[in-house]
Amino acid sequence: MSRIIITSLALIATGAFLVASLSAQTSGPSMSEQQQALVSAREQSERARQRGDALRRQAESATNEADRIASQAASLAARIQAAEADISAARTG
Repeated sequence: MSRIIITSLALIATGAFLVASLSAQTSGPSMSEQQQALVSAREQSERARQRGDALRRQAESATNEADRIASQAASLAARIQAAEADISAARTG
C-alpha cells in the first residue's frame, strides 16, 4: 500500500515538474508584445535622433564656447540614446 502511495506521489511530482518546466519555457513575451516593444524602441530612437540633430544645430549657432560645448555634449548624449534604442530594437526584432 505504501509503495502505491509513494509511486503515486512521485508521478504527481514529476507531472507538476514537467508542467512547471513547460510553462517556464513558454512564458516569454508574446509576438504582439515583441512587436510593440520594437515599435517603441524605433520611435524612441527617432525622437533621440531628432533631438540630437536639433542640439547639434544649436551647438553650431552658439555664440560662446561654453554654450557650444554644452550643446555638443547634449547632442552626443541624444545620439547615444538613439544608438541604445537601435540596439534594443535589434534585440527585440
